Amino acid sequence: MSATLPRRGLRFRFAMAIALVTAALEIAALFGLADYRLVFHNPIGAPWQDPAYRFDADLLFRRPAHQTVTGSSYGDIARRFRVPGAQPYDFEMRFDANGFRNPVDHVQADVVLVGDAFVEAGLVAVEDHVATRLGAARGETVVSLGSTGYGPQQQLVLVRDYAIPLAPHTIVWLFFEGDDLLDIPTFDSLHADRRREHGRVPWWDRSFARNALVRLTTSVGSRPTATDRSGVVRAGTGDERTYFLYTTPGLGPFEEQMLERLRDMLADAWALAEPRHVGLLVAYVPVKYRVYRDRLVESGPVAATWTTNDLPARIERMVHAISPDIGFIDLTPAFQEALDASAPPWFPDDSHWNGAGHRVAAFAIGQAIHAMLFPTGS
Repeated sequence: MSATLPRRGLRFRFAMAIALVTAALEIAALFGLADYRLVFHNPIGAPWQDPAYRFDADLLFRRPAHQTVTGSSYGDIARRFRVPGAQPYDFEMRFDANGFRNPVDHVQADVVLVGDAFVEAGLVAVEDHVATRLGAARGETVVSLGSTGYGPQQQLVLVRDYAIPLAPHTIVWLFFEGDDLLDIPTFDSLHADRRREHGRVPWWDRSFARNALVRLTTSVGSRPTATDRSGVVRAGTGDERTYFLYTTPGLGPFEEQMLERLRDMLADAWALAEPRHVGLLVAYVPVKYRVYRDRLVESGPVAATWTTNDLPARIERMVHAISPDIGFIDLTPAFQEALDASAPPWFPDDSHWNGAGHRVAAFAIGQAIHAMLFPTGS
């Protein structure tokens, strides 16, 4: 009996100590002194809740003005799946007064690129960026307007509020087939959330208990391996194992509805550009799998089941139905030719272009702009 009481007392004191530590951790979250989403590296809900961004009434989120961000990051496929031997990439990004990835502020531009992560291109050095290469090739000022996570609604805002005021001769709208159609309803949902939250992060989202539980369940849960979604691609420089995040989207009733909404947004962009004598070029950004599919000498069990669709041709018809004066370029052939001749234009464990890919995109877009400006081939 005498030995039992001390053990009970120890258990009680231990429980009290745990409760006090937990309370202190939660008080830190309650008063904004700690954000355990970041401590546990958990997914962050609404983008404006991410400390790396600021709330914006129209765009919902954007980078802080004149921010410089440096560090290292794994590729998005390596982060989501288990990529054997993955190594982080060092990066440095500088943002302008509006929170977009431009080394300096601009009040005028010749060409403006609008889009998502392919325009922000966090893992690519600024000297390799499509905007830098396109500007150097054309001897013009090219401004990059885009952010990771932006979809068509935000890209229309970029055209209206940021691109048009720069008075360019051409606006290039980069449409990414991987998730831009999905981004349309996502924006609708986020827009409803921001009305409720007004950009604030609820305490429970930052709390220790919630984020510890999320990390625990994520750690013990099963995930598909990256090898299932991989393949060995044959390039001009040799074979390379690469990993896929996106397949080409299915084209069912949902996609048909989203295509109609995309058409309306592109028509709105053209209505803004055409009266101001600004050209509009839609650049179709394919997923890596579309470009690599016919060059794969080996495929994982998941990737082996994927197929491709005719979405590039459908987008082209849609664009030209709005106006034959809107330019269109499908970047797929340019990337396939580059793949056959040289190194792969995508990072092996990321769904975005590497420096070689940006070089290919800049050259192809530059040719398309020239064809728009000089339609007789002069």
